[in-house]
Amino acid sequence: MASLVTLSSSPEILFDILTYLSHNDVFSVLQTCKSLFPVCHRHLWSVLIFQRDGYPWYPSHDLYASKTRYDRILELLQRPGADIPGLAFTKVLWLGDVIFGEQHFHRAKSLGRLIGGLLERDELDLRCAIVSFPAHRFKQDRTPDIFELLLDLKRYSERKSTGNFNSRRFSIKLQADTINSLPKYLCLELVTDFVLRVQYDNISNFLGFYGTVDDRIAGFISVLNQMPNLEIFTWKVLNDHLMIDRALSTSETALTNLQAAFGNLHCLRRLDLDGYMFHPHFFLIPPESVKTLIIRGTLRPEWWQKFVSCPLSNVRSLRFATPSIDWLPPRDANRLLVFAIEDVAVTELEEFWTNDMGFLPKGLKACIRRRNAKLRYGDLETL
Repeated sequence: MASLVTLSSSPEILFDILTYLSHNDVFSVLQTCKSLFPVCHRHLWSVLIFQRDGYPWYPSHDLYASKTRYDRILELLQRPGADIPGLAFTKVLWLGDVIFGEQHFHRAKSLGRLIGGLLERDELDLRCAIVSFPAHRFKQDRTPDIFELLLDLKRYSERKSTGNFNSRRFSIKLQADTINSLPKYLCLELVTDFVLRVQYDNISNFLGFYGTVDDRIAGFISVLNQMPNLEIFTWKVLNDHLMIDRALSTSETALTNLQAAFGNLHCLRRLDLDGYMFHPHFFLIPPESVKTLIIRGTLRPEWWQKFVSCPLSNVRSLRFATPSIDWLPPRDANRLLVFAIEDVAVTELEEFWTNDMGFLPKGLKACIRRRNAKLRYGDLETL
C-alpha cells in the first residue's frame, strides 16, 4: 500500500485520486501534512463552481449559497489576481444558480462583477467553462448584471477560440431550460456538451419563447446548427411520466427537419434521451458518429416499433433506464403489457445495460442477446 510520502512524490497520481473526493474531504486531506498540501491546494482551485448541485459534471463539487460563503469568496477574490496563486490552477469555471438564481441574485451581484473582471482581464486560463443558463423569466432590463457576466464570458471565449493568448483547446458545457437568447450570450460553436431540460406542462412558454410547437422546433434546430463540435447531447424531460398521454401538435415536416439537424452533428458521440422529444411516437435516429445511446423515460409501443427496425449501425453501447410500469397512465401501461418484440435490427452492440426495476417490452433482451454476437460476457446487467 502506497504511503503518503510516496503519493506526495507522484502528484499526478494523487491528483487523480482526489477527483473522487468531495471538496470538504480534500480540504481535510490538505490539513493532514505539508507534503500533501501543494497537490490538494491545486485540486481545490482547479474547478471553481458556483452551482448548488454539481450534477452531472461535478457531483461532489458544489457551493452552498449562504451569505457567509459569499462573503468569504468575495473577501478572497477582491485581492489583486497576482496575490491569489490558486487562480493559476483554475481550469474549469461553472457559472450556475448560485449567481443566476433569483433568490440569490442580489447577494451575488458583487461576485458576478468580480468574476466578469477576471474574465475581461484574462486572469483565468480556462480549459472549460460551464454555464447553467438563466431561465427565461430573467429579463434583460430587470437583471442586466446577469447578462453582462455572460457577455464577459462570450468575449473571453472568442479570444480563447482565436488563440490570441492561449492556443490550447477551450470548450463550453451548457445546461439550459430555454433556447431563447443562447446564440446572443454564448459561443455555441465551442459547446461540446449540451443538456436541455424541458417541461411539457408549461406549453405556453415551452423552451423559453412563444409560438407554435413547429416554431420552437425550428428555433431548436437553429441552435443545433450552430454547435458543429457538439459531442454529448442530453434531452431531459422533467415531467415525462405525467405527460406521456399528451402529444404536442407537431408536423411531420418539422420532425423530419429535426432528424436532419441531428444527422449533421458529425462530432456527436453520446446521445442521452430522457423522455420523448416533442412527440411520443417520434424516434430520433442517432447520427452515424454516435457510439453510446442512452434511453430513459416512458416509451409508447409506436416508439418501440420504430426502435426495433433501426439497425443503429455504429452504436456500440445501448443503455435503457426506463421507469416501472406502475408510473405509466393505465391506458399506456395496458398497451405495453401486451406488446412483445420478436426481433431487432441492431447487430453490432458490445454493451447493453438496463435498470433493474424498469419496464422493457417482452422479448427485447432475448432478441438483443440473439442478434448481437459481440456482446461480451456480463454486459447484459443492470445499471
